[in-house]
Amino acid sequence: MDLTGKKIVFSGKFHGLSRDEATAHAEALGATVQKTPSPKVDLVFRSRDSGLHYGKVIGVPVLTEAAFRHLLPDDRPAEPPAVFTDPAAIAEADADKLRAILEAADWTAFTPDRDLLGLRTRLAEIEASQGITEAHRLATARITGAKDAARLHHPYVHIGDVRSAALSPCGRWLAVGSGIEIPGEGSPSSDWERSYRHGGTLQIFEVATGRSVNGMRNSNAISGGVGWDDYRGALRWSADSTRLAAAYNTNVIGVWDPFDDYAYPIASAALTDGASRPPQFGFSPDGCSVWVDVRTDGVVWGAIANVERGDVIWDPGYGTRKRPYGGDFTTLAEDAPGHVAEALGPRFDSESTFSVEWCPGWSPDGRFLRFVSADFVFAVDTADGRVAWILKHGGRADHWATEVPVEFSPCGRYVACTGRDGVLIADAVTGEVLARHEITAEGLVWSPDGERVAALANGVAVHLIDVGEERRRGMRAGPRARCAKMPDALGFAWSPDGTRGVVRTAEGAEVWSLAGEPERLAVVDAPEDACGVLWGAGDVIVLIGPETVRFTRPDGTAVGEVAFHAAATGRRPLERGGTDHGDYYHINPTFPLDEQTHAVAFDREDLVIAPAGRESEVDAKVAWTVGSRYSWPLRWGATRFAADTREAYDHAVAEDWSLRYTLADVLGVQRD
Repeated sequence: MDLTGKKIVFSGKFHGLSRDEATAHAEALGATVQKTPSPKVDLVFRSRDSGLHYGKVIGVPVLTEAAFRHLLPDDRPAEPPAVFTDPAAIAEADADKLRAILEAADWTAFTPDRDLLGLRTRLAEIEASQGITEAHRLATARITGAKDAARLHHPYVHIGDVRSAALSPCGRWLAVGSGIEIPGEGSPSSDWERSYRHGGTLQIFEVATGRSVNGMRNSNAISGGVGWDDYRGALRWSADSTRLAAAYNTNVIGVWDPFDDYAYPIASAALTDGASRPPQFGFSPDGCSVWVDVRTDGVVWGAIANVERGDVIWDPGYGTRKRPYGGDFTTLAEDAPGHVAEALGPRFDSESTFSVEWCPGWSPDGRFLRFVSADFVFAVDTADGRVAWILKHGGRADHWATEVPVEFSPCGRYVACTGRDGVLIADAVTGEVLARHEITAEGLVWSPDGERVAALANGVAVHLIDVGEERRRGMRAGPRARCAKMPDALGFAWSPDGTRGVVRTAEGAEVWSLAGEPERLAVVDAPEDACGVLWGAGDVIVLIGPETVRFTRPDGTAVGEVAFHAAATGRRPLERGGTDHGDYYHINPTFPLDEQTHAVAFDREDLVIAPAGRESEVDAKVAWTVGSRYSWPLRWGATRFAADTREAYDHAVAEDWSLRYTLADVLGVQRD
């Protein structure tokens, strides 16, 4: 966010920052600070206790204190990276040699992003040939023993329906979002209010292991839940896979650090006037801006807001002062260029022509914002906010439809459209039509390199089109139609290298070679509800539906599986007198071990309550999560298992853990 030349106002008292200090910082950033909020200022920064509410500053973005603090320079000197140990030595070591390397390593320098994957890979290889060794125990003790570095984690974090999913651009993580728990028919409004407060969950899976590594949910959860039925694109990653945007709380766009466990977004934009459904939105490649569909004076409605940090409340269509296009908070241009209006002809109606039904977002280079209306696909040049080109896509697009007849290539060079006249390929920079193919298709999926597109004829076949070639090839594999309950999942996915494809058919998940003439290689079992497929890094295929996610190798080797709403009928170990003491935790540590039995995995204490002899079943459901992004096997450590709550309490007392107080309340014994 750039404050140069901006008129700003501070409202309320900032914590640890006087008004004079805040003013000095703002002036150093090029802003002019005024005393009183008014429609003539550019931005307002409010403290938590300011009392300034939405609407009191008409048409002016109101941001939180966090947004201003994010702008302040960090004067701390950068520390040179320390060396943990030699990764090449780890890759070649046997069990004994690896133990010696780990004993001599500088564990204060251990960095999961740099050091964990190589170590985990080597330990997995050693386990496959020799079993679990002292090297496994040592590594686990060091990694999980560091304060706040790791915690035990189970995947059963959803209460409401799971309806959104997005694979990170790097292919290493899968984000899954759920809505609220829907009250029964005829429930009073208080039940709906309670469900909104209890909210939904954002969950992150590590694709390589098929394990849940993060569940962003706390006592307040994600208010209103994530997404909406029939609403695709509710989850969107930044290009570098470090930020995740989501439509939540009905009509707000939030941005999360997907590897933090905090349920509140690090930034949010509330720009609508109380819309009853999620607005269409786009997320910039750098993860710092969102476009939100809201009524404005522009020929293309919508506004762009900065979401680097903090919350912004702004009604860009409410106000008398015209804001010129440009900057961190802006609406699009008010007119359509002459060549666009001329191309559309005398029946040109800007409102119907440019009414956005779907926003694919920014082009990879940030030059264009791309949009789909009922009958057209068009691009807005972000340099001036005006429509650069427009093209009739030939299909029919609706914001509630699960299928959208337009898909832009990952490289940003092309756009494919499917409709009544077949499939057309156009230049995504100029809008020029490059080719047309007489194919009937409902869905489109581009190859990772953007040089081929798969046109999906649901239930019939997949047609493979090479850009610049008239010839096309067909796969006799009928993909499933996109499911309204999981609209983000398509029935086809390319492998990351583009040489293979996977199709969700009536038989399961068919894996095909696409390097030459299509050839079916294997058929992989799929959960019945899995309506879509993704292909992530590490050659792992993801089969996902509203109830199940399964991770598998192309040859059918299982990697992991989670039934999102698995439940057990038996007594919950942390329940007493109708109160489940597990609800007081960030995520309730109780989880279903099978259809009758509950177990408990305490996230910080390395302690599990489960029936004796069922350690391997717990290991299949629970793992350590390191840095909320990497999974580490439970079985490699020395986790303490207690057969019941009493045994767990005795162990907590012996270890002098604060957990003993919770367990004392569950057992109804005197706290010591």
